[in-house]
Order: sequence, then structure tokens, then C-alpha cells
Amino acid sequence: MSKFKLINFLSMVVLAVVCSAAAAAQNQESYVDATQPLGNACIRTAPCQTFAEAIAKTNDGGEIRVLTSGNYGPFTITNKSITVDGFGLGYITVNQLGVDGITINNTTQIVIIRNLTISSQQFSISVNPGNNGITFNNGAGLVLQDCVISGWGNIGVSFQPGASALPSGYGQRLWVQDTTFHQNKVSGVTLKGVPPATLLTEPAKYVQASFDNARFEGNGIALGNGVGIQVNDWVIATINRSNLNSNAVGISMFPNFGGGVQLTNNGHFRGSSNVNLDRSSVSNNLVFGIMVGDGAHASAVLRMNDDVVWDSGSLDITNFGGASKIESYGNNKIGGAFLPPQNPNTNLPQF
Repeated sequence: MSKFKLINFLSMVVLAVVCSAAAAAQNQESYVDATQPLGNACIRTAPCQTFAEAIAKTNDGGEIRVLTSGNYGPFTITNKSITVDGFGLGYITVNQLGVDGITINNTTQIVIIRNLTISSQQFSISVNPGNNGITFNNGAGLVLQDCVISGWGNIGVSFQPGASALPSGYGQRLWVQDTTFHQNKVSGVTLKGVPPATLLTEPAKYVQASFDNARFEGNGIALGNGVGIQVNDWVIATINRSNLNSNAVGISMFPNFGGGVQLTNNGHFRGSSNVNLDRSSVSNNLVFGIMVGDGAHASAVLRMNDDVVWDSGSLDITNFGGASKIESYGNNKIGGAFLPPQNPNTNLPQF
């Protein structure tokens, strides 16, 4: 090959690599507009039509922004840290049986969802075609801010991840702020973790869930025994400044772990199902306000501070697990309906 031919050949190789890299380049900020055609570049001047298309064209760690009001369809996020901001304009509405609104299949990434309405087209109080609003299968965590999740035929947010790929000592995390869960058929939120190797002695590996200024209304009414928040095994949930009103059951702590509870070094109890309820209201629920344990598996711990629990259809607080524990700071207001003989008057003062 002559010198000139070699130079031309190398020039073409370099050009091909550059073009290929340009084609593969993704956006740090992507934009969606429901009125635009499919196939756009997802940039501000040529926005995509759907979230699914924008996710494929956005960098790990990038953000997707909504420009106009519209239904941007269900989507799946796989192995990307990404922020989806609806700006109060975007929504996801599903009317197909068994379809989720958002599915998250990550390993060590965090997803942030802001200012988005995620709903199923509810035909009646008992007919909801969509499955879950959000299904979190795995990842480091999920952040929900200023969202509405309503009308789903199963669960509003199913946060039940598999075995964590995170470094030792870290559990998956759910952060919820200023978000409403409304008329989901089974539960507003269901939480469940994976058993750590040494069970009750490794709380850092539990699923950690935090709710601040969240509202749970009308969840589980269609079934008559559904719930606002379902807390299963290997979870520590902190519910702060939140309202759980007019559900079938406000909070259900339903562990399957049969190992009871453990007294920690600081003098408090820890179980496999743990709820810290702080400055919150649990009222006007159809059956129970709060269910603690299930009798056969007494490994639930409820800790209360400055809460109001009253006007439940049956009982305000039920401690079905004899070994499950209720701890109080002595400043709660309880309506007075308890399940004998676990009347918490002795360890849960009325005022």
C-alpha cells in the first residue's frame, strides 16, 4: 500500500470512529413534548415524544424535562441513574390490564421522579386495569417528590427489591416527599426487603423508607382490607408529618419472620418490620388505624411520637402479635379503640 493510500485509509477510519462516537453520544438534559413525532434527538429544539425514547437518549446521571402537558406513556429504567421531571405538566396514564406505569431494574443507581402524575384509568372504585404505578425491582434507591399516584389495580408503589448489589452495610432506600397515594386497590405503598445474613443484627441492610408530608387516601377500599402503607419484613420506615386517612387500613405491619424482636444497645426494640411514626395523623380508616404484627409472627415494632390515631371503623391500634412492641414518647392522642388484652394504655399514654 502506498503512503498516500495508507493516509487516506487512516483518515477514513478516524472519520468513521468520530461519526460513530457522535451517533452514540447522549444528552445530559433531554426534553419531551407529546405533540412531537417519534425519532427526534430529545434536545430542547427537537424534543422526543415519550419518556421511553428520552431515556434511551439520556446519559447516566442525566435529566428528562417535560415541555408540554400530555401522556408520556409507561417506561422502564435499566441500569441508569436518571431524573424525570414532569414540571406539573407530564403524566402517565395506563388503561391496559396488568401494565405498570414505571419499572425500575437498576443495580447501584438512584432514580428521581418529580412533579409527575402516575395513574391508571379507573373505571369504578373496584375496576382498575393497571397493575402497579411504580415497580422497583432493584437499585440503590428511588426518590419521589411532588407526585400523585392513583387508581392502580394492585399497588401504587411496590418497593420490594431483590438481593442488593450495593456495598456491604447498605440497604436500598425509598424517599417520598409531598406525594399523594389515592385509591390504589391493594395498597398505596408496599415495602419488603431481603433478609440480611445475621437477621435482626444488621439493620443497615434493611430497606430504609422515609415519608415526609405524604398523603394516603382511599387505598384498599375496594377490597375492604387493603392498606395505605404495607410494611413487611426487613424494613425500617419513618413516616413524618403525613396523613393516612380514609383507607381500609392506615398502616399494616405484617412480618413473616418468626424470630420475635430484639432489645438494642440503646434500650429500644428492633424487629423485622419497623415503623417510626412522627407527628402524623391516622384517622377515619374503614377497619383499622394501625395493625402491629399478625400473631403467628410477632416481629413488628411501632414507635410513636406526637401522633393522632382515631375514628377507625373497628379498632384504632391492634397489636395482633403478642411479642410485637409499641413504644411511645407519651404525647399521642388515641381514639380509644384497642384490641384486648393488648390495650396500650400502659405503654402508650393517651396524651
